[in-house]
Amino acid sequence: MIRRVLMLIIVSLIFERNILINQLPQNSHSIFDITVKEEFKEQAKLAYIDFLKKFSKTETYQVYEFSLRDFDKDGIPELIIVQSNAVHGILSVYYYDGDLKKYGDYSNPKIGQSALRVSDNPTFPGLFTLWWGGGVEHYEYLYLDEGILKESKLWEVDRTREFPCQRLLSSDKELVEESMNLFSKCDDMENLLELYLIDNYSDIL
Repeated sequence: MIRRVLMLIIVSLIFERNILINQLPQNSHSIFDITVKEEFKEQAKLAYIDFLKKFSKTETYQVYEFSLRDFDKDGIPELIIVQSNAVHGILSVYYYDGDLKKYGDYSNPKIGQSALRVSDNPTFPGLFTLWWGGGVEHYEYLYLDEGILKESKLWEVDRTREFPCQRLLSSDKELVEESMNLFSKCDDMENLLELYLIDNYSDIL
């Protein structure tokens, strides 16, 4: 009887040992992945700093700003550059994969004057934009699609008539609703994308 109990204890210990052995490589791999990701994130940061440090300004724009936003939800934020003047502006999104590359550009005439808003909902990692012209407000969404920066027209408000007319331009109801919520909040400073002057990059990064 004692021998049988001892055998059961030994078998149990061997079983637990095998479980620990099987778990060890998986845990080690996870720790390794985390370490590699943090190192890669640091490399991306250094690449962004070097890019901002050498950024070439032109007479076309008066304001040069940057920000960070994780468009592709991989844990490593992309670099956003906004160049603007009183009548025009351009937004560019860069990423790092060992070298600094560009996802694409987006432009509208009010990008330096209107707000770029971000959502707290992880389903929407892109940027919500607003611009106006000719009495019409245009609400759009910037996002990544297969490595390309794209824009989706969501809705607009036509104020050229006696009463404002709202038109939906997208079938994505959740996305439209999120845009409406972000731009209808009383606090104008809430959910804004924080932009910093490129010249101040060393104070931010």
